[in-house]
Amino acid sequence: MSKESNGQALIAAIQQRDCNQVCSLLDAGFSPDTWDDCNIPGLVIAAQKGYTDIVEILLVAGANFASPGIAEPQGSKGEFGDFRASGPMAIWAAAVAGHQDILQILKSAMPEMLGQVLVGICERGSLAALHTLLAVIDVHQYYSYGPLQAASQAGRPDVVQILVQSGIDVNRPSITKETPLVVAADQGYVEVVKTLVEAGALVDSWTSDEDSPLFGAAYCGHLEVYNYLFPLVSEETQRYAEYTLHKALKRKAREQNTDVEAFIKGAMLGQMDVIQWGLRRGIDINAIGASNQTALMYAASSGLQQIVQILLEAGADPNIQSDDDGPDAGTTALMKVASHYACHFAENVQEIIKLLVAAGADPNLQDKAGRTALIHSVTWGYSKPAIEALKTLISVGADLNIHDNAGKTALIYAQDRCQEQAGFSVVVELLERSGLSE
Repeated sequence: MSKESNGQALIAAIQQRDCNQVCSLLDAGFSPDTWDDCNIPGLVIAAQKGYTDIVEILLVAGANFASPGIAEPQGSKGEFGDFRASGPMAIWAAAVAGHQDILQILKSAMPEMLGQVLVGICERGSLAALHTLLAVIDVHQYYSYGPLQAASQAGRPDVVQILVQSGIDVNRPSITKETPLVVAADQGYVEVVKTLVEAGALVDSWTSDEDSPLFGAAYCGHLEVYNYLFPLVSEETQRYAEYTLHKALKRKAREQNTDVEAFIKGAMLGQMDVIQWGLRRGIDINAIGASNQTALMYAASSGLQQIVQILLEAGADPNIQSDDDGPDAGTTALMKVASHYACHFAENVQEIIKLLVAAGADPNLQDKAGRTALIHSVTWGYSKPAIEALKTLISVGADLNIHDNAGKTALIYAQDRCQEQAGFSVVVELLERSGLSE
């Protein structure tokens, strides 16, 4: 067996704080990265016990505190914050045990790892360990690691308060560009939000990703946080957030109907057993789910012809329009077939279109942007299935002259795309041959 995995003599010397024996064994070839029968490295054992001399000896001997691959310490139950490398494990152990002198040594040897452990401690809410670590480090040097964001993510107002008292900037984003207040609002932790606001966090600020604390709370439907922040922001932000909250509450209400959500997901994944189960239970097959789509919309856009047929035979309405407020607002199953990229590579796309139209799908319905299935189709591609889909839409009565809200017809969109990709010329030619008149 290797000395790294069977160096119990070295482990025993470390535990007994026998510096001379530790040095002799290291000189004899034992690795400073040796761990005990519970997979705890010798460096961690020394740090946990507060043996500064042993820690220094192991570091001088070249302990590889960044090496990965150490198995989970047996029976530790997250004692070392789920870290596996000996460096952060040692920092964690010293912080929990209150050994500031050990942390000073480790800080010199592995300063970047203190930031990783700081975040882990903030996530777990280990207050004593946090106080020990903050007594050794300058927390401002570790803001980019996001300790305040980690505490906010975990919903720890006590940890947030300690970090605030340490002087950390509550408005400085982490490397992920999120501010602590946005994180806390997104998670719905009202006490953390209040703590940050009272500490001077900017309430009506927006990130580069167009996110703000109130918008985050609204998007996630966190009413308590939303109601607290609402009077603290501008009227413009309030209007935007009100609109967002309405959508979120609608989505969350739909998520509560778990049977319908499972049925729709089954249609999306092509799970015939789930579809049959839903039909036997009498599920509303026309229900719009949390994703703003019906089961038929998902099955059609995924090219699942058999499920489309079963749903239509069971009474699915092909003319239901999505009530999404985004770019897909007002789209139907037929529009989704015409525009979904998967259907532009599916050989059965024309059969699905014919099935929908035979069941009553109106090829000339317009979404909220005024686009028809034909307009959706011409903007997505010129593969063979895409051309066949376009031909099928025309054959079932798609009106070639309908203008959308931007005043554009299918031909205009095809011509625009042709300027970007020459392959769209085949789409332009097809529309022109079909007798389009401006």
